[in-house]
Amino acid sequence: LSQYLTLCNSKFKAFGVDFQPMFHSEFGTPMNLHLSLSPNLMFPTETIRDKFFSLLQDKFLEKPGWTDRTVPLLRTPILVKSPRVETTFLTLPVSPQALDEYIRPLFSDIIALFTSEQLSIEHSISQNFIDKAHVTIAKTYSPQMPPNLLPPVLTTTLAIPCDHRVQYDRNRESLTLTLPNPERV
Repeated sequence: LSQYLTLCNSKFKAFGVDFQPMFHSEFGTPMNLHLSLSPNLMFPTETIRDKFFSLLQDKFLEKPGWTDRTVPLLRTPILVKSPRVETTFLTLPVSPQALDEYIRPLFSDIIALFTSEQLSIEHSISQNFIDKAHVTIAKTYSPQMPPNLLPPVLTTTLAIPCDHRVQYDRNRESLTLTLPNPERV
């Protein structure tokens, strides 16, 4: 990824674009990449939000087999502009087979929880969100990013391992749902 990011930055340098890696800190400490699944899920109250994550963890305990997987990514990167700030993200989409095997079943569980008797709340999760599951490998704060600029295609297919956690934010606090490890079940 470091070599690929160097290639991207040399290609975009003339436009004043400098991508910063998401796979290590500015001090060089390695950082885990994460799979972005959806935009923010909105809840009418904090109580319902907390109940949702409690029910989601229970659902994961019923289905221990989806962790310890490797999720393949597509080689063609996509630039994603933030709707709120002048930031553009360099992302790698999840492969169609990984969408079918892992992501769609996970979203089915999430949608089922939203519409369950325990919660019964409106949701804004659409097929469009599910199809846009990706891993962000870099970001740039360049406001003059040309809209027709395309990053080069990777020469190698990458995959990321899924660990036993789902991370989410609650009132700007990062929390983690621990998933069961199939080896210990």
